[in-house]
Amino acid sequence: GAMNLSDADSLVDWGIKHGKKVRGHNLLWHGQTPDWYKSIGDRAYAEKMLVEHVGSMCGRFAGRMHSWDVVNEILDPGSDRPDGLDDNAFLKILGPDYVDLAFRTARQADPKALLVINDYNFEYNTDNNVRKRRFLLALLDGMKQRGTPVDAVGIQSHLWLNRRERFDQNAFANFLKDGADRGLGIMITELDVIDSSAPGDIAARDAEVASMYKDYLGVALDNPATKTVITWGLADPDSWISHYAIDEFKRADGLPPRPLPFDGDLKPKPAYFAIADAFKAAPGR
Repeated sequence: GAMNLSDADSLVDWGIKHGKKVRGHNLLWHGQTPDWYKSIGDRAYAEKMLVEHVGSMCGRFAGRMHSWDVVNEILDPGSDRPDGLDDNAFLKILGPDYVDLAFRTARQADPKALLVINDYNFEYNTDNNVRKRRFLLALLDGMKQRGTPVDAVGIQSHLWLNRRERFDQNAFANFLKDGADRGLGIMITELDVIDSSAPGDIAARDAEVASMYKDYLGVALDNPATKTVITWGLADPDSWISHYAIDEFKRADGLPPRPLPFDGDLKPKPAYFAIADAFKAAPGR
């Protein structure tokens, strides 16, 4: 029952000391909702606990955070609900109002930080991604109409080389424009490239990964609302792709993945230079 935030405190303190911007990821996510919360039967108590959690986290780091992912992965393109919300514990206990409640609580506790909806699978021209884009824009419109504070859309951007032909640059650019036209910022929050389908040869594989970074960031950075780009890790051995036992991530040849800008010796790879070149080529902000 005791809260221990010493590790988080040290990370935030280190970032500020070294002139870094620090993001909070994340306040609400179905993948890290404790069992005791899922078992709550009283709506008022569940609401109280949500407000206490969001308020205490944002309040503790108020004024020191660049942004918060207030909600993470809350949309389900396969949902039968007209709003497309994922059937998570917050929805089951509190209903769809939990989203507005979380954002309003975060704003009250940390007025200066940017408040973000973070989610994935918006990049490709598939029924799944198109449906999810539509759900997100409708959710944002509803929040704006209700006066709920939201500042940016976080697009995780876990890119698959074997889905590259489904990346419709015009469709993705139009989606980013739809968000920017609503007065929202765009954040690329968890960028990496899943190379399970790429050649085993290191040079050839690194070239394909770098090319994917270049093409994707060329579209994302062409929109001036995109002001934040974060790779999901720095070096290949530390990537979640390297550590999660997901069959789709595994290469048939058993070679370790190479999804990030730096290799295991922290030496820059072609992906690093592709990212740097995309920044240089982007219109000014």
